[in-house]
Amino acid sequence: MDAHNLKLRDRDDILTQEGIIFRVLGYQHPPEGWICEPIYVPKSIFSSDNPRAQRGFPKISYYKFYEDEGMTWVWKNYPSYRVYNKPLQTELIGVKKNQIVMLRKPNVVLKELMNEQQPKDVLTQKAFEILEFVLDESELRIDDFGVFGSILHGFYHPMKSDLDFVVYGRKSLSKFLPTLDDLYSRSKGNILLKNEYDGFHKTYIDQKNWRFTKLTIEEYISHERRKLIWGSYKDSLTNRVIKIEFEPVRTYDEIEDEYSNTERITSEGWIVVEGEIVEDKDSYFMPSVYGIKVEKIVEGKIPDKEIKRVISFVEEFRGQARIGDRVLVTGTLEKVEMKSSEFYQITLTYCDRYFDQVMKVIS
Repeated sequence: MDAHNLKLRDRDDILTQEGIIFRVLGYQHPPEGWICEPIYVPKSIFSSDNPRAQRGFPKISYYKFYEDEGMTWVWKNYPSYRVYNKPLQTELIGVKKNQIVMLRKPNVVLKELMNEQQPKDVLTQKAFEILEFVLDESELRIDDFGVFGSILHGFYHPMKSDLDFVVYGRKSLSKFLPTLDDLYSRSKGNILLKNEYDGFHKTYIDQKNWRFTKLTIEEYISHERRKLIWGSYKDSLTNRVIKIEFEPVRTYDEIEDEYSNTERITSEGWIVVEGEIVEDKDSYFMPSVYGIKVEKIVEGKIPDKEIKRVISFVEEFRGQARIGDRVLVTGTLEKVEMKSSEFYQITLTYCDRYFDQVMKVIS
């Protein structure tokens, strides 16, 4: 494997010599490697009391990290998994090119699964059925999709795991979201897809562990329902409800090399603003990017130049708002110095005040 010529993007997974599985995070990376998020860890080096974290069948082989658990654990125990981000002048969790043992890409693995003569088990069978149904209804192609999560690595549970699909590209997504909206309102044959958050009640969420301070459970449910990418499918044979996620990822020609054109990104402190969304073409991707027209600074420094965008690495705030929405945003104000220009952005990411951050529609 020639790591020096690799083209990696969001949702591609990297395996290291310890068996830790890192997910490439976003599209802007330093030359020596990739900024990543730790997703899965072998049970030989980590244990979790969270029953949702168990992965593997028939025996547990991996655990999944939740929230900032993986970032904290890797930072403390495996300092070699860091890359230097020059614009931020700091190290971030990541994997260098010479640390890669194996790669797994969602589109490649999906094609491998589809080329098999018959499904391995009931979960892959359902994956084929749902994907073929969606392809037929949306007029998209198999090349527009991939798989991620436990099915990407083969340690899923056939009777318990959910289905996680990747949807590649802005154009595909623009066709796919209206199709999903339509499919959620009707059934066809034995396939019945529902919006996971239709009829979803706040009692389904562990309210004691709800830690976002500026986003209520009711607001969270309302926003998630609107995004459409969270679905569910009830299997009539097993009576099991399978959750389905459709994760948007950019195509290669949609990735701009902003990293090499950025000289420096400097934190200017905490800020709270209200404003109108004026650009949303990359709101569903990770990181989510929103063009914003700030109408009011509720708290924080008044910058000397325009606040041009909101950029979010927080899962809950992906696909959170659309053009014309009036929003409340709380995060870190950053000054971005490019080679030929400079502007301000509000960033939502892993930080000490993680759960004080918010991006929500207020009208």
